[in-house]
Amino acid sequence: MTNFHNHLFEIKLRFFYLIFSAILTFFLSVNYPVELIYVIGKPFIELEQTFIFLELTEAFSTLLRMSTIISLVLMIPFFFFHIWSFFIPSFYKI
Repeated sequence: MTNFHNHLFEIKLRFFYLIFSAILTFFLSVNYPVELIYVIGKPFIELEQTFIFLELTEAFSTLLRMSTIISLVLMIPFFFFHIWSFFIPSFYKI
């Protein structure tokens, strides 16, 4: 039964790493909105087009949505790494 508890503890630990990394990535992307908008909007800048915000809160919601999407996209490789790292010990015989 202790082996099962070890697996549960490892899953909890890896889940904690994923949540902590996602929150950290989100807050880092919220802190650098101008740089991220420049990187994402560079094709529009080269075409000499600009962003238009029709409502006051639209800019804020756009920044939050952009930060969320960027943090989720950056977390995909980390998520697959943790899944793979969890299953690696099951591939070997004891």
